[in-house]
Amino acid sequence: MQHYRKHSEIGLPPDRGNFSARLAGRRFVKKTPYDPKVRKPGRAPSARSAPATDAARADGTTRTAATAPATLSPRQLFDRNIECLRSIDASLAERLRALVGQMPPLEPTADGRWTARVVLDDGCSTHLHSQRDPRGEAERFIAARLAERRVSRTPAAAPPIATDATTGVASPPPAEDAVYLILGMGLGYHLTALDQQAERPLMIVFEPSLELLAAAFHVTDFAVPLLSRRLIILTDPARVAVQENTRRFHTYLMLGVCLIATPSSQRLRATEHREMASSIAEVVRLLRIQYVTLLKVNRTTFESLLKNLPLYVSQPGIGPLAGAARGYPAIVIGAGPSLAGQFEALRSLQSRAVLIAVQTVYRTLREQGITPHFVTSLDYHEISRQFFSGVEAAGTILVAEPKVASSVPRAFAGRKLLLHARMVDDLLQDAAPARAALPTGTTVAHLAFYLAEHLGCEDILLCGVDLAFSDGLYYAPGMPIERSWTPELGRFRTLEMTQWERIVRIRPILHRVKSWEGAELFTDEPMYTYLRKFEQDFAKSKARIYAAGRRGAALAGATPIDMAEFVETRAQRELPPGLFASADSATGDALRAERERTIAALKTRVEEIQRVREIAAKTLEEVRGMAALLDRPAEFNRAVQRVHALRDQFQPFEHTYGLVIAVSQNAELRRIDADRRMRGDGTGETPAAARRRLERDQRFAADFLAGCDYLLQQLPPVVAALQAEAS
Repeated sequence: MQHYRKHSEIGLPPDRGNFSARLAGRRFVKKTPYDPKVRKPGRAPSARSAPATDAARADGTTRTAATAPATLSPRQLFDRNIECLRSIDASLAERLRALVGQMPPLEPTADGRWTARVVLDDGCSTHLHSQRDPRGEAERFIAARLAERRVSRTPAAAPPIATDATTGVASPPPAEDAVYLILGMGLGYHLTALDQQAERPLMIVFEPSLELLAAAFHVTDFAVPLLSRRLIILTDPARVAVQENTRRFHTYLMLGVCLIATPSSQRLRATEHREMASSIAEVVRLLRIQYVTLLKVNRTTFESLLKNLPLYVSQPGIGPLAGAARGYPAIVIGAGPSLAGQFEALRSLQSRAVLIAVQTVYRTLREQGITPHFVTSLDYHEISRQFFSGVEAAGTILVAEPKVASSVPRAFAGRKLLLHARMVDDLLQDAAPARAALPTGTTVAHLAFYLAEHLGCEDILLCGVDLAFSDGLYYAPGMPIERSWTPELGRFRTLEMTQWERIVRIRPILHRVKSWEGAELFTDEPMYTYLRKFEQDFAKSKARIYAAGRRGAALAGATPIDMAEFVETRAQRELPPGLFASADSATGDALRAERERTIAALKTRVEEIQRVREIAAKTLEEVRGMAALLDRPAEFNRAVQRVHALRDQFQPFEHTYGLVIAVSQNAELRRIDADRRMRGDGTGETPAAARRRLERDQRFAADFLAGCDYLLQQLPPVVAALQAEAS
């Protein structure tokens, strides 16, 4: 629970002042450029003109990412910044250190700071910052930009992507910003100004010029935001790189981004800055889709996991299969339109390549005489059962997420392996069986690709993974969904027309992408998300990745290849018999012992949840009463001590607490959003701010109690079912 400050610590924020101190140092200096190759320890151009230290916060950190103390020379400051950066991004730190001699020369300004002359995209030469007052210039720019942002904020129901007035490119909606994206580092003055004018902001700075970045490290002290992990420095505008390098800000990116394009970014490497703005907008859009999906199906998937728990504890998982197919190719088979015409080739490859099918195409493959070695499933929806009901399963292994609809493993008649689930670890704790995990994917096609990597396959071919409406079709002909359309078909309504109508109906979420042949294809929002996720996965994969045919969407990191060429060059050896034989499911005494451990663990969780609920209920009662004590310091402080004591009682139940949070994702997201709003409201430690924290924690505690009640409702029936099986 929230740590509360005592009543004596709640007051007005410290004075940001220092106006007279900034004025005191203004004087003209001789403009001698700083040469980084000449190491002269000592002060900046004028000790008198060095910026005053900013007011300290109550938590001991400074209000701003202040420029260096007067005792540090530019080179000493650079070394300090590099050491701070090294703990976060060692590669970038070394690249910057190697470029010290190539950075633009620093020129002293009238107020004792620095500026630099650069050549713009149009060939003109200009200074990055004012020659008289670069810090003041940056502060005024940031203040104006934030004021515009406050005025232009739209309701939460605004479209997920808006057009930024400064850059003219797509940016996330201007609704209560959580993260600030600064295009163009300059010499760091804008970042310093933002850190001064916002309350401990989370900042992403994009600067494609490493030489200019090295110069900024000689001028501005980035130690506080770097070491507090509030600053991410990006140099590559590619979307895959942006998504990977901003991982620790993902939750906050989803909540809102304020895009600040510095004046230099519009004239210096402007194309890369526009690409970066588009990339961050796309990352935000993809993150929002993932989080909305998570919040929508959170409890549904948990209930499926509970129903699949008996299977989870009785089978070995995919751990024994690690590297089992090393040296052999794999074919990931999707249900895209380009799959049509590939069935004959797939039949001939059954003994020379590992066939991994997605659930949607499994029935069709078996009808075509093709037996995949694996089929993947992860969908929580009961409709997935139709892909397996009444279908021959001999020779195929089902690999599924434990959150899959419980009707799926019941409908599949063959061997079944479930992946690792972290929630089972929290649920069973010491009694949880060890299970191998795969990366978290978005679709069964991603899961199939990760399985191919887990098997050790060095050549992976995507077949029917179009990620677009190739040939104007939704699915390959012959898919099970066509059976549901049969009553609508007739002389004037064909299957092709029905598929095209389904595409046209989703026109608002269509995107245009290029095929391998350069043709323009339609794809929808979900498939566009899957496409980008594949590209991110391919960038990290050690396998050689190919795409069968050239009709699907082009994927960065994959190579188009004809099926015949793949057979001739990559699939010549026969797979050995028994390649995927692994430990059998537990039987007899071992199974009974596993069930007994599971039952005992679940009973213990029920007891712990009841105890955690009691603590949360007492905490809620105390927090509700604290709001009335804000004007009574002694009583308020005693209540603070009681809340802290209750908070400490949660410590022995860390995993159980996490389990409750896992089924209360809406509550957790609301708490994070409330924290971010209070961090940025600028009021500091006031009674009003304390009241808002109390209101936030009342809502969170109430939601937490609801999560406890949900678990206490769900777990006892699972215990009863396991006991019935054991008997």
